[in-house]
Amino acid sequence: MDRMDVGKRIRALQDQRGVSTRALARLMDEHPNQVVRWRNAKTVKVSVVEDFCSAMEIGVPEFFSDYEPL
Repeated sequence: MDRMDVGKRIRALQDQRGVSTRALARLMDEHPNQVVRWRNAKTVKVSVVEDFCSAMEIGVPEFFSDYEPL
């Protein structure tokens, strides 16, 4: 099974939608430093992906579409 670079995907979706780290932190009710950690991580908890998707108003399947394996 291939693994995905989740942080890279978070960065890509933020860039595509023009959402800053600070704005994403507000949407997710997190500290901006935590968002930076997720952006730099290879993996994160599923709950983080779910919260990210909710904040970005996308479905989890969309998050995983067009992924690049590690």
